[in-house]
Amino acid sequence: MDLSTQEFLAELPLHVPSGFIPAWLAMFGLVIGSFLNVVIHRLPRNESVVHPRSTCPDCGHLIPWYENVPVVSWLVLRGRCSSCSRSISFRYTFVEIAAAVLCLLCWFRFGWSPTLVIAMLFALLVLPLVFTDLEHMILPDAITLNGTFVGLALSFFSPLVDGPRDAIVSVLLAIAIIEGINMLYRFLRGRDGFGAGDTKMLMMVGAFLGWKMTLLTLILGSLVGCLIGLPGLILQRLRGESEPADGEPEEENEEEEPPTGLAALQVYAPRRPEELLGLLTMLALVISVLLPFGRPAAALTGLLGGILLMKAGQALMRLRSDVDEDTPWLQRLELVPLVLTLAGLPPGRIGLGLAVGVAAAWLLVLHLRPRFLPEDDELSRLEEDEDDDAPISAPDAPLLQQALPFGVFLGLGALIALLAGPDLIDWYLSRFMPPTLGQLPPS
Repeated sequence: MDLSTQEFLAELPLHVPSGFIPAWLAMFGLVIGSFLNVVIHRLPRNESVVHPRSTCPDCGHLIPWYENVPVVSWLVLRGRCSSCSRSISFRYTFVEIAAAVLCLLCWFRFGWSPTLVIAMLFALLVLPLVFTDLEHMILPDAITLNGTFVGLALSFFSPLVDGPRDAIVSVLLAIAIIEGINMLYRFLRGRDGFGAGDTKMLMMVGAFLGWKMTLLTLILGSLVGCLIGLPGLILQRLRGESEPADGEPEEENEEEEPPTGLAALQVYAPRRPEELLGLLTMLALVISVLLPFGRPAAALTGLLGGILLMKAGQALMRLRSDVDEDTPWLQRLELVPLVLTLAGLPPGRIGLGLAVGVAAAWLLVLHLRPRFLPEDDELSRLEEDEDDDAPISAPDAPLLQQALPFGVFLGLGALIALLAGPDLIDWYLSRFMPPTLGQLPPS
């Protein structure tokens, strides 16, 4: 009897030996974890993750394939390089095991279904973010932004979200929460409370999991940060105070107080053309969700299609030897996602007219850019000033101003929300929420 693809996938576990699927998923997770180690090591250094081959970071010894078998090679080599005998961090083996465990947990949670693939993809995107933030306090855009667009594309058929509208609302909600807290904190204290990478990471969570799990991720991440991060800072402070000072104490330099109030909020004004384009695109998605004539699915399709066209056009143009980043046509291609988003926003010819009008206005802005936008040297100065206002990570800084790798806690919260989010919400509602009037016991 012929079976459809969906029926075949549903009945596949019945036709394979018991234990084959979890064993295969575990091996798959180990292999992907080995690749994620390369991502964790190279992405923060802006290196390619596919070339060259892996080498020992101490002696440069080229690692052959038989020394790169997940977990097994680390055990056989006893955690040391075969060439220089330097110690190999256990982090590499831990990431491989963690990737395998996450794949198995996703299988136990979602079973053999299309949801399993999406859940595993999300978990394996979060895992390298946790370790890059833990080691380098960096959340690479190559993972967060690309992961956001992948999550938005999968929202058309993903069971983890309620359609494209839910995914768009979740991404916008992530931006509103993190940047809203940043604006308030900058208004009061003159510096950001969160990094830009935290916003992008929460956007990716929203695109994959929906707005309910986005809020739960933020709550769980904050709780984990309070339970783990703050005690760690306190212990670090106590250790620093207990160590004797060497030599005479240095004279304290009077530092200029960071600007607060409206003067501090000027950092949120778009300075670059791509920042203004991103802001306009977000506004178009907001309109597609809020207004009655909006079409979120069409706007999101236009955005994703525009990104693909922009990347393809830029890749083709970069094949020419005389093209660099300042080529005008490369900057004009950045307009494509916004134009296609606006074209899919309202019905009829209104969207096309709106897209043409915005494109014409944008080309005029590019033509008049030297008159209205700061020059490159002024941009670099403003970026240096913005870096000066970043959270302080020195051990002698005030406790609540020291930088915490919040992406680590956000990633742990996202994984908990993925694997146990609905169960946690049901438990909380049944435990702490009062019963409705219809469920009140008789007196």
